Amino acid sequence: MPITSHRALACALAALGIAAFEIAGRAPAASPQDGRLPGPILEKLHGVTPDPANGAFLLGLPAESRPEVLTWERIYKLALIKARSGPKPLAPAFDPKAIDAEAGRLGFGDFARFGRDFLAGAADGGFRDPSGDFYDVLRRQEQAVSARRKLAGLERLREVLKELINGESSGLTQLELDEVGDAVHQARSDFLDRSTRFRDRLDAFKVGLGLSPAAPIALDGGLGAFSDVFGETSAWSIRPNRELSELDGLVQQVPPLGDLTIDGRAVSDFDDFDVERIEGLATAGGRAAAKPRGDAGEVEVEVRREIRRLCELRADYRIAMRQYVLTLRRRDLAFEQLIAPPQQSRRLPDMTDVVGLVSGLGESQDRLVAIWTEHQALRLALARDLGTVPAADWTAFLGEFPARRGKPEPPAEVVVPPPAPRVPPGVPAPPPAPGPRPGA
Repeated sequence: MPITSHRALACALAALGIAAFEIAGRAPAASPQDGRLPGPILEKLHGVTPDPANGAFLLGLPAESRPEVLTWERIYKLALIKARSGPKPLAPAFDPKAIDAEAGRLGFGDFARFGRDFLAGAADGGFRDPSGDFYDVLRRQEQAVSARRKLAGLERLREVLKELINGESSGLTQLELDEVGDAVHQARSDFLDRSTRFRDRLDAFKVGLGLSPAAPIALDGGLGAFSDVFGETSAWSIRPNRELSELDGLVQQVPPLGDLTIDGRAVSDFDDFDVERIEGLATAGGRAAAKPRGDAGEVEVEVRREIRRLCELRADYRIAMRQYVLTLRRRDLAFEQLIAPPQQSRRLPDMTDVVGLVSGLGESQDRLVAIWTEHQALRLALARDLGTVPAADWTAFLGEFPARRGKPEPPAEVVVPPPAPRVPPGVPAPPPAPGPRPGA
C-alpha cells in the first residue's frame, strides 16, 4: 500500500518527538491506522521546552546549580543594608542567614524608619528604591525566554518542512526550507544577544545591591503567570473542538495591572478617551505631590506626566491582549494551510509570512510583558511621589509586589519539588512518592 506524505510525516514526527499538531493548530484523529497522527502526539505539545525563566542555562550557571532566589523582601533587605552600612566589599554570594542578621542589626524591622527612607529617596544620598531596576531586569529576562521560545518553534517548523518536502505533492521547495533555515540562524543570534544583555543587566543589578556580579542568584518577580498563559494558549491551538471564547478567557488570565488611588479616585475607573477626567486626575496628583516639596514645579510636571502615561499603559495592555489573540489565530491558520492534505485547491501560505507569524507571536508576548513591567514600576514610582507607599507595615508593602504565580516564596532552605505532570482525564494518577521514614 502506498504511503501518503502525511503518513510519512506522522512517522517522522513521532520519531522526532515533535508536536505536529501544535503546528497544525487542529485536533488529531483518534485512529493511527488511517494515515493521520495518533492521539498520544498531543502529549508532546511543544517538543523542545525552553528553560524556566530562572533556569541555570539562561543565567549561565552549571546545570546542577541551585541559585538563591531573590524575593522582594530579600531585595529590600539588601537595599537597606547598602544604604545604611556604607561602602563595603561586594558579597561573593547571597547568604540568607548573614543577610537576615545584618538587616536586623541595621533596623530592618523598623518600618516607620524604612518609610521615611523610602519616601525621601536617593536625593539625599540615602536609600534608593530598587523596584524600577528590578522590573527592568525582569523585562530583559522575559525577552530572553521569549527569544528561546521563538528559536525552538522555528527549529520545529524546519524539521516538519524537511519531511513535507519529501512527501507527495507537497508544493514546497528547497528555497522555502532554506528561508526557514536562515530564520533559525537569525533567531539563534537574537537569543544569544538577548540573553547576554539580560546577564549584563543582572550583573549591574547585583552590584547595585552589594552583591558580586558572580553571585549565583535567580529572580522572582511575578512573571510566571505569563508563561502559564502562553502555555495554555498554545495547548488551546491543538485542542479538539476548541472555541474562540475559550481563547479570549485564557488571555484574560495574564497578570492584572495594579491599581492606584489618587485624590480618592482609582485610575482603573477612568475611560481611555476621557481626557478631561484624566487631566483632572493629573492636576490633583501633581498638586498633592508638589505641596510638601520645595521644587514644586518640577515635581508637579513629572507627576502629571506619570499619571498620563499610567492611563495610556492601561489602554495599551488591553490592545496588546487582543493583538496576541489575533496573531495566534493567524499563525494557527497558516500552519493548517501548510500541512493540509495535498489537493488541487490547496492554498499554501507564503513562507515569509509563516516565519513572520512565528516571530510575531513572540513579539506580541514581549509586548504584554513590557507593558506590565513598565506599568508596575511607574505605578510604584508614582505612589512614592504621592507619599502613599509604604502603606502600613512590611506585609502590606510587600503585597504591592506579586510573588511568582501569586504564591508566597517558600523559605530558602526548603527544596521545592518540580510540579507533578498533568494526568489526562480517565487515566489514574500515579501514586505519591514515599515520604521520609519515621525517625529518619
